[in-house]
Order: sequence, then structure tokens, then C-alpha cells
Amino acid sequence: MEFLRPTNSGFMDYDVSVAFIKTWFLVDLVNNKDGVALVLDSIQGGKEWLGMDVLIFNSWHWWTHTGKGQP
Repeated sequence: MEFLRPTNSGFMDYDVSVAFIKTWFLVDLVNNKDGVALVLDSIQGGKEWLGMDVLIFNSWHWWTHTGKGQP
């Protein structure tokens, strides 16, 4: 899985920081003999989110894509 470096922004007067982490899936991807597969019961890649108070993810964009248009 390819992660972009987090983009961080802070609002120190309010003791708030915001991190933007772009990833295609919340679950893990693994390579196997048949290709790439989603591991639906594993979020090892989610370690970047440990310690966060709020997680917001946006998936609506992909609802209208099918076939090769999906990530």
C-alpha cells in the first residue's frame, strides 16, 4: 500500500492539529499468488491513526465508479 506523507497543519491556540493521510483503503492489502487482495479483518496500516481522537474518511467519490475506474 502506498501512503503519501502526512500533511500536517496546526492550530496551536486551540491545541488542535490536523493530519491528512491519503490511502485507498482502511483495511490492508496483501500480495498473493492470485494478485492483490484486501484483508478485511486487518488494519495494520492504520497504526498511523493511533492516538487520534477523530478519524474522518471520504468514500462517496468511488460509489459512482465501476470496473477499472475504481482503485
